[in-house]
Amino acid sequence: MTTNTTEIPDATIHELQIRYNVSEDNFTVQLWNGSSWNNRTILNDTILSYRNITLLPEELIPYGTLAGNAGIINNSYTIVRYMDLNASTVQQGNLYLDYQRIYNN
Repeated sequence: MTTNTTEIPDATIHELQIRYNVSEDNFTVQLWNGSSWNNRTILNDTILSYRNITLLPEELIPYGTLAGNAGIINNSYTIVRYMDLNASTVQQGNLYLDYQRIYNN
């Protein structure tokens, strides 16, 4: 599963927060850095849990947004991928992703 989070304002530190639980298998969270996927953490909690991941500068992909008379406002987006660590045709893991959000500290 691949997701996209847009309209991230410029700031020094950003956190990706995930609320999730898994069953059957573990999942890895990967972030796109513009040329490859970075493995960032393993999701392995079987009860509904939170996970925070500090985003690296190269994982925030910049773009400009035209804001009327204000001109161009610099925003970014990030691409997040969730991968089953045991990709098998006989056993399928389940990831329940309650939400993901990006916030800045």
